[in-house]
Amino acid sequence: LSQFAKAKIEGLQNDQSSHLNYVAACLKHYVGYGACEGGRDYNTVSMSESLLRNVYLPPFRAAIDAGATTVMAAFNDLNGVPCTVNREMLTDKLREEFGFDGFVVSDANAIRECVAHGIVSDEAEAGAKALYAGLDMDMGTEIYLKTLKDSLASGTISLETVDQAVERILRVKMWLGLFDHPYVELPESDELSEDNKALALEAAEKSIVLLKNKDDLLPLATDTKISIIGDLANKASEVSGAWAISFREKDGISLVEGITKEFPNSRYFEVGGLET
Repeated sequence: LSQFAKAKIEGLQNDQSSHLNYVAACLKHYVGYGACEGGRDYNTVSMSESLLRNVYLPPFRAAIDAGATTVMAAFNDLNGVPCTVNREMLTDKLREEFGFDGFVVSDANAIRECVAHGIVSDEAEAGAKALYAGLDMDMGTEIYLKTLKDSLASGTISLETVDQAVERILRVKMWLGLFDHPYVELPESDELSEDNKALALEAAEKSIVLLKNKDDLLPLATDTKISIIGDLANKASEVSGAWAISFREKDGISLVEGITKEFPNSRYFEVGGLET
């Protein structure tokens, strides 16, 4: 995993031949996100120091050593302390021990959820604890925007802590060239290029992993029939996944469309599905 993390950072961040190629990689979710009890997302994580250091932290450290510029704090708690407000994880280990000098961003709405965790009484306290812990950027709640001024006035947080978070964020933005080139240069055409489509196809083909070819099912015999049933199989929008935010349906190909294109003799029935 450490080698994989290192390779991902190098692949994302190393090509800086133009300002269009600058990418700030984000390591997520730091840390223990995959170890939630019962496999329930955002659930609590109970973990020994040995397991944490030997299994969960090494990939993050390898990515930081490779130059990763941002980190996202995990939504879950770690041994009773939400990672969002966990100073030991975000400052002691991440910055002082691993030497990370980029900025840390929260998971979506995670600062507010510290109230639900029961570790703070209100959003203002959550914001102050998160900032003190080493969480520089608030995603989604505007708690920093709404409460940090009052927390600063009351002495709950120091100006030095605020300045430190701002400096970390600005440093990464300056490295990205966002002040020199704040806007994306859109292509002349909004159509996907043939080169990009070919590269996407190659990536998809290379990412397919067959765990087991049971009973030598593949390759399919020419007289084999496959039935694909359900309305979603004929919707291009269903192939994109939940996180394809900018996906356009015209750029997708439905399962039915893809099979009928590949196998022209296939028959599609509106009620029963597709048979090939």
